[in-house]
Amino acid sequence: MRISFSELRERALEGRPPLELYVPFSPSERVYARPEVREVTPAHFDGFAWWEDGTVFVAGTLAFAARLACVRCLSEFEQSFRVTVDEAFRRGAAPPPAEERPVREIVEWVEEDAFDLLPHLEDWLIISLPDRPLCREDCKGLCSVCGKNLNEGPCGCKVEAVDPRLEALRALLIPEESD
Repeated sequence: MRISFSELRERALEGRPPLELYVPFSPSERVYARPEVREVTPAHFDGFAWWEDGTVFVAGTLAFAARLACVRCLSEFEQSFRVTVDEAFRRGAAPPPAEERPVREIVEWVEEDAFDLLPHLEDWLIISLPDRPLCREDCKGLCSVCGKNLNEGPCGCKVEAVDPRLEALRALLIPEESD
């Protein structure tokens, strides 16, 4: 979907309400760059776009679902997302880096009158995915010996391996046997 600065400016000057947006889209391959992301359903954005003082504002809700792999137990699970999108766009070349400006702005700069909104919505989708997806908060992960999913129950493996650096401390806990 293309958003036009001049069209939104004209709407604002005529006193018309913000432009209503409904943007359904299927995420591109860029979303699948992380191995934990198995599948993402088609997403949709419901919101508005309006012009104010030379800036185009886009605000609304991005909704989608994703099938993810848990980073602890590798089980796949589905999670739904509703993300609040609030972004500002200005026309022209980007100003100098933030450290050279007195006030930090969070604005996307576009060079042409019209720009494609889809890459920006896809960016919001990507950054809303969890960095380390968990099937549940108390996920027990996999057994380090046999690889069984410990969420399904104990595996029966006896784990006595101790970090060699801590072995000296173990001697303090075990009473010495007398001959």
